[in-house]
Amino acid sequence: MSKEWLENKVADAGKNRYSWTLYFFKIDRRSRNPYIVHKIRFRKGDTLQAYAEKLMEMVGKYQIGKIELVQPYTGENSQVACDKISLESPFIREGWEYLLHDIAEAGDRKISGKYNGYILTGAPAREGEASITLIKMANPVIEMQKQKSIAFGFTGKGELDMMADDICRLYMDTDMIIIGDWLYSFNLKVELLFNMEKTMNKIRDQSIERMKETGALADGEAFLRFAKSYPSSRTFITLNGERMQRLKDGKKRREIAKILALKTDRQGRICVADKEEASLLIRYICFKIFKDFETEGLLEGNNITKVKR
Repeated sequence: MSKEWLENKVADAGKNRYSWTLYFFKIDRRSRNPYIVHKIRFRKGDTLQAYAEKLMEMVGKYQIGKIELVQPYTGENSQVACDKISLESPFIREGWEYLLHDIAEAGDRKISGKYNGYILTGAPAREGEASITLIKMANPVIEMQKQKSIAFGFTGKGELDMMADDICRLYMDTDMIIIGDWLYSFNLKVELLFNMEKTMNKIRDQSIERMKETGALADGEAFLRFAKSYPSSRTFITLNGERMQRLKDGKKRREIAKILALKTDRQGRICVADKEEASLLIRYICFKIFKDFETEGLLEGNNITKVKR
């Protein structure tokens, strides 16, 4: 799914072909299901439709229009790309199911406390088309009594009167869009919404265990000790299954050791002597390290910086 495809979907949604509903939500991490969702009603029926149409126009022009491509989520969101994540991804699947359930069950009873954001859902008028959902991670409610300044509004007679009631502010941009089975993220706030750091840590630990269980390491327990101090669970987002399989093949395993300048024992198992070597092997398996066949050196990561060995 390309940038052009995403542009077209958003443009279609802005042409009065969708029925829109707005929800405010808060997040409480003390519960297994952390989301609490409140359905919002408008006095005038066409107010939300007008906002949604304008929002689609602005998102298409100033967010999608300014990116260069849509790319798979790697945890390294850039200013020139929009990340896409499958709703079946282990990073967001459980959280999305909880949120989707709460949207379906949402009532219009006001929630106490501060909101964490709002959700705009669009149901297509034509059969066969996917729904569209936009999520903004920003509190839409401004509590006038708690502001550091005083706000006034004009009366019908042109006089100023203090504004004491809370007001609602909806932005002309979004943090993420869900269409069909995919989430498109313009920044890393998706990680906050779904508490992805917790999942990343779990996947890191599982991946390190899997590396040990391949039988490719001369001292699996030593590798575990070194690897569990690896600082960034984000690295494991891009773990490459094909590279993991190479560890199980004796010939390919020796090639990996040669590329990374790691020693092997008599059985061809890789020797990991310290945290630095464990880190090197992890980054290779997670597709963060590549061999430059022109210089025979190693290139690392998204910014392609040379690894010193």
